[in-house]
Parts: sequence; C-alpha cells; structure tokens
Amino acid sequence: MRELVIQVVGQYIEAVRHNDASALPLHPDAVCEFPTNTYRGAASFRNGLDDFARIMKSIDVIRLVVDGEHCVALVNIDIVFGVIPFAEHIHVVNGLRWRARCYASASPSHRPRGRASHASDERDAGNAHLLRVRQGRQTSYRRWSLNASRPLR
Repeated sequence: MRELVIQVVGQYIEAVRHNDASALPLHPDAVCEFPTNTYRGAASFRNGLDDFARIMKSIDVIRLVVDGEHCVALVNIDIVFGVIPFAEHIHVVNGLRWRARCYASASPSHRPRGRASHASDERDAGNAHLLRVRQGRQTSYRRWSLNASRPLR
C-alpha cells in the first residue's frame, strides 16, 4: 500500500509541475480543498490547474509522510511572488487521489528583490485575493495581490 500511495502522489506532483491535467491521478469525485478554493470533482480541479500553472515556477518536495492510504506532502512551491511552504494531506483510494486538504504559509518566505518597499494598495485592489490560512482550529484571512510582493493590509 505504501508504495502505491507514494507512486500516486509522485504522479500527481509531476503532473502539476508540468501542467499536464491529463496525467493527474484523480478520482472522478475527488474533493480538493486549497487555501484559495475548493474543487469538487476531477474536472473542476483540472480546469483550475491552468490558472495555477501561470503563477507557479517550481515545486520542491521536502518530505512525504505516508500512513496507510494517507500521505502528507511537505513541499515548497515557488510562485511569482516567492516561495510558499505548503503541506497537502492526500487520501488515496484504489490508486487514485480521492481527497486532499492543503495548508499554506500566510506569506512567501522569500520575496522578490528590487521592488519598492510599499506597493500602492489602490493599484493592487483590483487584483487582490483572499488567502485562507488554517492553523489548528483557527482560520485567518489575508488579502494578496498578484501585482504586489507583499500581503495587503
């Protein structure tokens, strides 16, 4: 079982790295909860992959922790505004990714260099998104802009 779970998680990570939605080992009724969105069904997740691929540079796998049908993938995802530490709990059933719940750091650990220290909130307001961060039982929200290299206040 352990080898199968590692294989499925590896296929999933490689498919995301290469923006290859057809290679995602997803159950048709998969539920994937991310800090910014929840996808219900494999088709919904595959449609969202293209949007994510536009801002993603790379994925660095730190560790896979496997217990039975469950795996926690600890990864660093390098996106256009920095590296985000990410943990994804993946439940694998019959060789397919059935359910995933993801947790991300509230802000990138590395920020782009050469930017002004403060971007205009007015300029960024139209591109701002909420980033949901769960820590234990508490959930916090931060606004993030695709144009800014820092969280908006």
